[in-house]
Amino acid sequence: MILAKKKDTSKGPAEFESPCLVLHLRMTARAITRLYNRVISITGIEMGEFALLVAVKTHPNKSITELARMLSFERTTMVRNSKNLAKRGFIVPQAGTGRAVHYKLTKLGLKKYKESLPFWSEIQNAVEGSLRTRNGDELRSILKDVRNVIHNHTS
Repeated sequence: MILAKKKDTSKGPAEFESPCLVLHLRMTARAITRLYNRVISITGIEMGEFALLVAVKTHPNKSITELARMLSFERTTMVRNSKNLAKRGFIVPQAGTGRAVHYKLTKLGLKKYKESLPFWSEIQNAVEGSLRTRNGDELRSILKDVRNVIHNHTS
């Protein structure tokens, strides 16, 4: 088991009392990103890079702009991450029409994906197993509802 629980000497994470949803969502996003990164970084990549490898693998015909929209990444962040993965030999640009940039996984990128997947699965299962809900589906549904509310207020 890669993920070992740290000795808990407190009663839980420090909490900042606030009714602000964005504050709580951001605190949670930062905390879970640190946790996933701690595990997946063993493979030499971070969670954002792994997410991009997964997105390129599962949606090879999507442009970087489309992938950024799908993953709720800032386009500039997606471009920077894709250039970094390309520089490391994990993805390569594909010939396409127009100015849109499309990438595909290289053999090295597929190898990195396969190497990282068990680490992602371990932390994913550990987090889902620790949730008070029956499984992660309820939490994913709530988070999707939040994203839909945001989309409806920004469109």
